[in-house]
Amino acid sequence: MAPVRFEAEGNLGVITIDNPPINLADNPLFAAFAEALDAVEAASIRALLVQAKGDHFGCGVNVNTTFVGLDGKTGRKMLNQGLAMVTRMEGLNIPIVCAVQGLCLAAALEIALRCDVIIASDEAKFAQVEQHIGAATFLGGAYLLAERCGPARASSTASSLAYRFMRKPGAGHSVWPTDPRLLTLRLSAWSARSWITASGARM
Repeated sequence: MAPVRFEAEGNLGVITIDNPPINLADNPLFAAFAEALDAVEAASIRALLVQAKGDHFGCGVNVNTTFVGLDGKTGRKMLNQGLAMVTRMEGLNIPIVCAVQGLCLAAALEIALRCDVIIASDEAKFAQVEQHIGAATFLGGAYLLAERCGPARASSTASSLAYRFMRKPGAGHSVWPTDPRLLTLRLSAWSARSWITASGARM
């Protein structure tokens, strides 16, 4: 089974990350995510939910398979492909909601930050752990996080923070008890509301 899949449920599209045991990102996952975006663009949906199976939304990149043996040229090409993917996601003309449970680290946080709204379970924790290997966030996450929750809180996420402490008041995000079925039902109803245009444009 592909590590990322897309399904349409009426007006709602759902991208599901499913790469057990902890949803580490790697080249096959990124390729599957790009294919899921192809399906999103071809579908007649008015809202998109990005979610993940398992206990954690995503625990970063599998460095043992993704970066080993890369030279500078190949590494630059890979990062450019990653930037193109998340920029493409950010540019979708529909509202995107990200549902996060457990840990959301590094690459997973980069994906979540490209969504319009993050809905986190009450035990979710977020961190940009790149500093521990002497690296910057590869896909612009440091800047997006500062924009989303303010520079003071953003600087604290090198260590894992619960979402209720990370989020900026009034930012339009929520902390909910974990219940994926309830979330999907609510979003399905939300995607049918009249204030989302027939073309799916964000209002």
